[in-house]
Amino acid sequence: MASTPERTPGRDEENPGASRSKKLTLATEVLRFLTAIVKLAVAIFT
Repeated sequence: MASTPERTPGRDEENPGASRSKKLTLATEVLRFLTAIVKLAVAIFT
């Protein structure tokens, strides 16, 4: 997760758009993780 120079951690809290984007990214990562687990389970049980 590389942070760009113009973005500081403090500003993320103040900016609703950046915060929502961060949450969206986190949700995407979780979804990909769960998908990988499901694929693994299917591969094991079939």
